Amino acid sequence: MFSPKGAKGGRSAGSQKHVFFHLFALGVLLLAGVSSCLSPGPGTGEPRFNFRGFSDRDSVLYFALREADQVEDISNRIFVFSEIAAAYLVRRELSEAQAVLTHLDELSQRVTARSERAEILVELSELKFQVNNVEAGLRALNEALDIAATMSDQGARGALYERIIQVAFEVGEDAFPVVARTIDLVLVIDDLHTRATVLTNTARRYQRQGLGQSGNILIQQAIPAAGSIGSPWRRAAALSAVALRFRAVGDARSATQYADRAADQLIGLTVLSLPDDDARVIADVGAQLAEMDRFSTAAQVVAAIPQSHIRADALVTLGEAYARSGDRPSAFVMFSRAASEAERSGNPSLIAGAYASIANGYLSIGEEQLAYLNAEFARSIMDGLADEFSRSSVLVRLVPVYVAAGAGVELEAEALELQELFPRIQVLTTLTREYASRGEGADARRPLDTIRTNEAEFAAASESLIFSVLQQYVALFLIEDALELVVEIRSPFLRARAFAGIGSAQRADGEFYSGPIVVP
Repeated sequence: MFSPKGAKGGRSAGSQKHVFFHLFALGVLLLAGVSSCLSPGPGTGEPRFNFRGFSDRDSVLYFALREADQVEDISNRIFVFSEIAAAYLVRRELSEAQAVLTHLDELSQRVTARSERAEILVELSELKFQVNNVEAGLRALNEALDIAATMSDQGARGALYERIIQVAFEVGEDAFPVVARTIDLVLVIDDLHTRATVLTNTARRYQRQGLGQSGNILIQQAIPAAGSIGSPWRRAAALSAVALRFRAVGDARSATQYADRAADQLIGLTVLSLPDDDARVIADVGAQLAEMDRFSTAAQVVAAIPQSHIRADALVTLGEAYARSGDRPSAFVMFSRAASEAERSGNPSLIAGAYASIANGYLSIGEEQLAYLNAEFARSIMDGLADEFSRSSVLVRLVPVYVAAGAGVELEAEALELQELFPRIQVLTTLTREYASRGEGADARRPLDTIRTNEAEFAAASESLIFSVLQQYVALFLIEDALELVVEIRSPFLRARAFAGIGSAQRADGEFYSGPIVVP
């Protein structure tokens, strides 16, 4: 939840908000925002990191600490020091991680925005639990809960409650009192959708822990809220979630009852226009009903979606559910219906996107040839479009299909035809990740090297784009290549993140990088 603030720094052209994550998720493409951090150091009076006890000045994480201490924006400093603490945890260097956490406690005291401070406390609590400081972690969680209870935005409050509950379940029984206290606060939220969602999600967590009795209590508490939500599609979504919880514990009668109630909210509903987000809620209800083997009912629900391209996506999801149930003929029927729906939109970008969904649907059931044919059709639709961002978004969705067909080089070639660097990098780094996920290391490197072919263009790119490519080299454990890119980055915020990522990266054999760190 906690995100670094984006502001101009170095050559960065801007920023994109992204959720907090720890360094062991480095494979994710993240075009991070850059802090205003080219000043000599943090703001006046803010605590500096105490390097006492950190004697290895040549270690990559020492470089990360040095750069992090120069980040001016307090939120971004906390973000990057948290990543460094996570890196030390990955390396099982607990005393160093604890020292960084002590500094983070000092920094967090300087955050005045209460909602932001609450998010930071939750993230720090998770790190504290990982260094086995359960008491400090529980204090941080409870403090975050105190702040959350005062937040006026009930949707944001509910999201923070969910995050607190998630961390508490990761800890186990020691944190269950925090869960109980959070649920007491959830029960007084006026926003019925938020209340029902948090209760059913927490019921699922209890069920997965084998604590069905506790889960059942929460399901019963969720039902009145779910049935009273004003929006028919969100009411249906809440009721179908309740049905899934009953099905999970083997209560077929109650599952059927609430699945029927969910469907009744939508079957026969005529809506001429609906925002895409709301339409996708209806699609989700159809998917949940299909998960309960209510295929005919699910198809009737999907028919209530006004947008043809979203109906197409929903039909692909139904087809995948049919295939999982063993009914492949019905899966093919759903994919065929999806193609018909796709053609109705009249918008080439939406049609291509729908065929990308169909292609991935065929791939998911092992029909690689049909997947490839539909992917080719999606590409042909995009050929005449000048909007490179729309083209790249479809190409990204087609990557698994082409790589599975051994035709990834076709997308690499098409990516090189894109004039804009951002969409080109988006496609090529997605190819890198897909190759890597299949263990095709040599192929995984090639798109990254291709990005850097035009040295002048790449050197003039925003630092956030350069950093995104650097992350992919780190994920492949091509550390020397990553270090070459650090030289191109002036922002202490991104340099610190780069060093932290290198410090936590591991080879396939579990070894960490131990080579020299030679950068300006």
